[in-house]
Amino acid sequence: MGRNSHCTEVERQLVKKLRAEGKTYRYIANTLGRSENFVANSLKKKCEKENRGRPRLTCPAEERRVVLMAKKDPFVSSRQIAAEMGLNISSRAIRRRLVDANLPGRKARRVPLLRKVHIQRRKAFANEHRDWCGPTGAKSGEIFYLVTK
Repeated sequence: MGRNSHCTEVERQLVKKLRAEGKTYRYIANTLGRSENFVANSLKKKCEKENRGRPRLTCPAEERRVVLMAKKDPFVSSRQIAAEMGLNISSRAIRRRLVDANLPGRKARRVPLLRKVHIQRRKAFANEHRDWCGPTGAKSGEIFYLVTK
């Protein structure tokens, strides 16, 4: 048997309402078609999830600042972020915050920009090999330009 939620929010509100009106557990259980234990458990069940594990050393505002710094400068390291912010946490903790924000944990590669000569040569190559069926199995006549305009 799975561990789904005990009851829906609507059922929980109805149980609370009926109980506030002074109805007994048995009356509420018969009205809802549930057991008396269900009624008792829904009244004492907490709505909030319990926090488990060690509490974080950073607050949500600091975590947003860490992510913002990494987005502004993708070449900055986690140690540099911690030093600039003055946080007393490890660089590993900074990297975990970045992973939570779906930011890759790699350095961005610096590549040379394409000049006009490179773009012209690429277009010439593509036009020369227009009917070429290479290892990709492209149909003849398909041209794959990897050049931005």
